[in-house]
Amino acid sequence: MKPILGACIACVLLASPAHSELTQQDLDKIRLLVKEEVSKSIADSQAQMKQYIDLKIQNVETQIKTVEAQIQAVETKVEKGLQNVETQIQAVETKVETQIQGVNERVTLAVYLIFALIALIVAAVAIPQFILTWRSRRDAALEKRIEEVVRQNLKMAEDIEILKQQRIARS
Repeated sequence: MKPILGACIACVLLASPAHSELTQQDLDKIRLLVKEEVSKSIADSQAQMKQYIDLKIQNVETQIKTVEAQIQAVETKVEKGLQNVETQIQAVETKVETQIQGVNERVTLAVYLIFALIALIVAAVAIPQFILTWRSRRDAALEKRIEEVVRQNLKMAEDIEILKQQRIARS
């Protein structure tokens, strides 16, 4: 171990420190190198950022297209649903109109039957009343005739009596 230690001390003593200063040209070269590296790094960073942004934009555009396709599918379903609903509404309207027409026919029949019943009731009440009135007038006319005939008969009977008495008185 002593030989290694001796060798290390010899190397340290033999190596002399370098005393030098950087010149303006050296500093310009360093600046130029640093500037090139920074520019290169910025350019690489910008390229990577551009790629990342382009990728994100493509991703967003793909998502937008997917959403648009979904919206179109929903619109198609809604339109089909509306057409189906319209068809069902038309079917219900037709059915309701048919039922209303049937009800109208029944109501019309009921109205005609009511008019017929009213006419029958009027006839049932008016005809007997008319017959009674006609009979009472006829009976009154007959009674007047009977009274007239009775008066004529009484007058004839009186005339006969007068004639009998005249005949008796003449005989």
